[in-house]
Amino acid sequence: MNSNLTSYISYMDKIIKSKKRVDYDKVKDNHLVMINFFQYERLVHLIVIMFYVLFTILFIYISISLSLFLIIAVIMLLFLIFYVIFYFKLEKNISYMYGQYEKIIKK
Repeated sequence: MNSNLTSYISYMDKIIKSKKRVDYDKVKDNHLVMINFFQYERLVHLIVIMFYVLFTILFIYISISLSLFLIIAVIMLLFLIFYVIFYFKLEKNISYMYGQYEKIIKK
């Protein structure tokens, strides 16, 4: 997912910076479709992360009384940290795509 997004962003940067004649109406329409696609991905990941946070909190709460669940809670907490980092990278890249859209409109 992240590799698709970063490759698309670099592709759009090349189009925006190019000196060649480009049909910016088609580029703009295509870019809006891709923004909508990645917004959907962002929504799905937000829902997943919310459920993952709920389950992590549940396992931490259960681990207070049963120490066996402490190991699972720690593992889930580590995965949650990396997942939040992934989500914020996704969010940052989609925000960058909004800026690209503004540049396309100006051309």
